[in-house]
Amino acid sequence: MSSEVYKTYIWTGHKYFASWSFDLDLPPSASSPADGVTEVGEVKVSEVQMEAETDDKTTVTENKSLCDCLHGSFHDKENSPLMRAVLCCSVCKVYRFPAEDKRWLLVREQMSETPLSFSLPLQLLNMLVVYYRNREQEVRELRDLSPHLEELRCDIISRCDHMTRCYQETLAQLETLSATSSFKASSSRSERHLQFVPTNLHSQRMEVTSPDTAGVWYDVTTFGAPAEHHQGFKHGGLRRLMSKININSLVSYSEEERTRAKTLLENIARLQPLIFGLAEELLTLSLEANAGRLQKVLDVLVKQTEEFVHALKDDLVKAALLAQHKQTAARCVYICNGNVPGNSSTIQLRRASQGRLETSQVEPEYNEEEWLTAVTCAFILKLHNCLEDPDFLRQLHTVGILAQFEGLLSTYGDELGMLEDMEVGVAELRRVKFILTEGKSDQSEDLLPTLTGTWDNLVVNVQLPPENFSSLPQELREGHLIQMHPVFFNIGINQQQSLAERFGDSSLQEILNQESCEQLRAYCSQLQDKLPQTANTESLPELLSELNSCVETKKRKNVDVLWLASLVCRKVNGLRLTSCKSAKDRTAMSVTLEQCVLLKEKHGLDQQHFSAALDAMRREGCRLENVQKNIGCRRFAFRSVQLLVFPKHYKPPDGTVHLDQTVKCLYLDLTVTCLHLELTVTRLHLDLTVTCLRSSPGPDCDVSPEFTWT
Repeated sequence: MSSEVYKTYIWTGHKYFASWSFDLDLPPSASSPADGVTEVGEVKVSEVQMEAETDDKTTVTENKSLCDCLHGSFHDKENSPLMRAVLCCSVCKVYRFPAEDKRWLLVREQMSETPLSFSLPLQLLNMLVVYYRNREQEVRELRDLSPHLEELRCDIISRCDHMTRCYQETLAQLETLSATSSFKASSSRSERHLQFVPTNLHSQRMEVTSPDTAGVWYDVTTFGAPAEHHQGFKHGGLRRLMSKININSLVSYSEEERTRAKTLLENIARLQPLIFGLAEELLTLSLEANAGRLQKVLDVLVKQTEEFVHALKDDLVKAALLAQHKQTAARCVYICNGNVPGNSSTIQLRRASQGRLETSQVEPEYNEEEWLTAVTCAFILKLHNCLEDPDFLRQLHTVGILAQFEGLLSTYGDELGMLEDMEVGVAELRRVKFILTEGKSDQSEDLLPTLTGTWDNLVVNVQLPPENFSSLPQELREGHLIQMHPVFFNIGINQQQSLAERFGDSSLQEILNQESCEQLRAYCSQLQDKLPQTANTESLPELLSELNSCVETKKRKNVDVLWLASLVCRKVNGLRLTSCKSAKDRTAMSVTLEQCVLLKEKHGLDQQHFSAALDAMRREGCRLENVQKNIGCRRFAFRSVQLLVFPKHYKPPDGTVHLDQTVKCLYLDLTVTCLHLELTVTRLHLDLTVTCLRSSPGPDCDVSPEFTWT
């Protein structure tokens, strides 16, 4: 059976993109490969690159039924109004892979940008401008404060004014860029004016069609690590900085308490001048011989004074005064003990934690704008695929939606700071909720999601075409809020993770995975309790037990954790999101591996052709186009030392990595240095053991003459 290449053009709503179908040959051929075809193991793939936009809209006629199947699937569903609103600039590749039953799988891979990359950050910036303006106005209205509180009031006003101006400046820059772009390259992740835009955000979609099944879609949303790349990680990430703050020393109030406090301040501001006026009137009347009028004014004064005193006796006022006195007393004791206020640990911590903030004009706000954009895109794609699934729609308004984030960051160097930022960012997403609303029309601009609520309680309004909205369950049509349940699993796979596991500390990764495993178990338990009839949940207890055992196992680069977590996520109709530092190289390896595993587990991809299919996706697939648009080169930017320590299935195929001689020499030296360091530590261990043995160890000495260095 010869290898054939089918070329077809797919209309994306904006332009035509050339797509190639790779017909993979089952039996290995002894003949030499034809021109333009390279043999990869037992599978032959064509060495072609995706062509640019062209005026030629004709389609190669070979295997017309195969192309008709592809076009029918695409135009019937993927060209819907909702997809046109949230996806753009799509790149498509088509493959045919052999299945175990000697049939063929038609696989369509699509990678798309999204206009949400700019539209949602712009809305968030507008919300922040309004938030800081309102906050500044509220603080300006405070009067007659103590010197200490007056100083704080002035600081807050200055800070709010500064933040408002900075957000307005960033807003103006993003509005200009959004008119011509929907993509932020990985090389721009440290640019200040783009820090609200998610890095390299794409939807990675795979449609699988076989002779007996219609198209089945699998989605993964990929994006670069949402962290403060512009401000750096000299002082660590948010988790480390927040852990240094004494939470017990902080005073926080709920939204209800803040509303009560505002009402109290308004009452006090109204009563105070009224009492002063009545007191002056009483003094004036005391000079007159009019006892009746004097008594009347006195009664009013007593009543107003009682209201004033009652307001001051409010528990909220007592708590605020008590907190202020405690802080003042602690400060006095600190100074009396001979300490200088300017060197206090609190001030040092604030300077350290603000070190990242003061280097930039824009406050990070937990990078929520990047997380929110990615998870909103993933939610809309999932909703679009499952609009006709009543179990999924019932799950939305009953228990909410699971969002499973997969990280590939190491626990070493700057990536440790990124991981700390990401952990806090995922936790903050629990405040975000979705609501489904009816769009005004089928036009793209009327179907873009909008934001409502407050910064502390964001609500994403997902707008659906009228015909789709009318088919929703009553609870969702009436505006039932959809709760989001985010979990975050991370396994570092590069050479820095090897250093962290051998010489450093990977405890953060272990804690993060354990906490996420418990949260995932809690969500699945809630789902089974409230919706016991949900399909595909019978095997959840076994999968969760296997995942828990895998998380607790002390194994280096245990990527099985990621696969099991993603498997549970898909079982419960969750959102899949994958991220590394730039979502370019490691993410490409993860996404293509997940796609091929899904083909093998769900659709019977022939096991003996698994590796060849994986190489085909990495050589010719959409992720190589992602590398091209980020760095202008169709080569993964892996280093030689990385390839030595990568897990087996995360290594790219030969010929897809660009390494010049200088880089090779540099990382060869690094490898030799690491080996030399390991030998030095081994020698020290040996010397220490020999010394202990020569000193005639007694029964209390636990040093054994035999040891194993791992």
